Amino acid sequence: MKGTVYDSNNGPLMDANVSLKGNLSNGIIINMGRQFNINVSRLNSALIVSFIKYQTQVKQILME
Repeated sequence: MKGTVYDSNNGPLMDANVSLKGNLSNGIIINMGRQFNINVSRLNSALIVSFIKYQTQVKQILME
């Protein structure tokens, strides 16, 4: 799965941390292009997105 994390002003965030819920060791940091790419192998997983001075967000992933 790949994507971009945005702040409340719709600006892309660089250096945010994205990981899979239940597998925090699989986390990645968003690159200079402001995109993340993470392997998701389980149906109905969740991403945890965190960044300094922002509230951590958990976003459900629904795979078909």
